[in-house]
Amino acid sequence: MVATGPSKSGGSGGKHWTKTEYKAAADHPDSWGDLVMLGTDPKFLVNIVDEKWTQAKHVLPGHSLLLTVVDPDRNVYSHIEDQIIVSAEVNGGKNDVEILVLKETGKNTGVFRGIVNTQPGPGREVQGVLELMTGFEIIFGYVDFGNAKGEKGKITRTVIPVVGGLLE
Repeated sequence: MVATGPSKSGGSGGKHWTKTEYKAAADHPDSWGDLVMLGTDPKFLVNIVDEKWTQAKHVLPGHSLLLTVVDPDRNVYSHIEDQIIVSAEVNGGKNDVEILVLKETGKNTGVFRGIVNTQPGPGREVQGVLELMTGFEIIFGYVDFGNAKGEKGKITRTVIPVVGGLLE
């Protein structure tokens, strides 16, 4: 609100006073609307454990896989290494499922890594190892608590086919 008027001294000297009143939004929480906490969109990477850390476009049973999730807003504590959970589901055979804990690569990095081993088999026989056969596929899943759009509980999936034979 803006108010104006003549000065107290009167006369026509052109002196006027002005008063401006601003309402601070911080003082009126009822005008805030919904509060949305924005996060970051995660990146999910799968690499074969070899001398080159090759990006996994497919996997042979028996190869180990390095899983990397980059999600800076999951770095909850700056003074310790945080952990996240990732699921690994096999589509095929007995539909093997493993729950994996990835550990932050250092304090305050937002980069989480872990290795999962695979072996030939129909699935659900060996705890902690993904059992695979040619023609199956691995579906890795990660639940993001809050993405860049403010959406909660969004699942990031990465699918890797299982192949047979010799690969370079």
